[in-house]
Amino acid sequence: MGVGDIGKTIASDLISLRCKDIHGLVFSPREDGDISYHTSLKSFLQSGCDYIINVLPSTSSTVGLLNGDALSVLSDHPPIFINVGRGDVINESSLLEALEKRWIGGAVLDVFESEPLPEKSRLWEIPSVVITPHVSGVSNAEQASMQFVKNLNRYLGKMPLLYEVDWT
Repeated sequence: MGVGDIGKTIASDLISLRCKDIHGLVFSPREDGDISYHTSLKSFLQSGCDYIINVLPSTSSTVGLLNGDALSVLSDHPPIFINVGRGDVINESSLLEALEKRWIGGAVLDVFESEPLPEKSRLWEIPSVVITPHVSGVSNAEQASMQFVKNLNRYLGKMPLLYEVDWT
């Protein structure tokens, strides 16, 4: 879910590992020979993926996108849900329901609706859930400063900035 620079890199890595049938959820139609794009959440979820990797940003279009019974269409083929994007794409109660009803077969969670994940969260107790300490994207000062300089030069040259997020 999410096929910006990070999603495309993940897709490229999956292709190099010989994964087949890579699908992406996008909000505007596009074409790419290696990825099957979906503009409908239901169509994306019904594509039969073994893994759903969320790298969506937090915007008004993505907050709560998977809340409620959105994942119920997965019950015939419950994938593993990997969330390294933003935690508010699904609230904890919806995630727990999806796990309990086997709409998803498990979860690898690096981000949460509420961070840090509260000690009393039931997610800590579920064997099919792996929790990581919000470190999926490693960066260092040199990378960050190089990116800042690139964008500063683009800004000064009145060119579009890289990695802008549409917050609407």
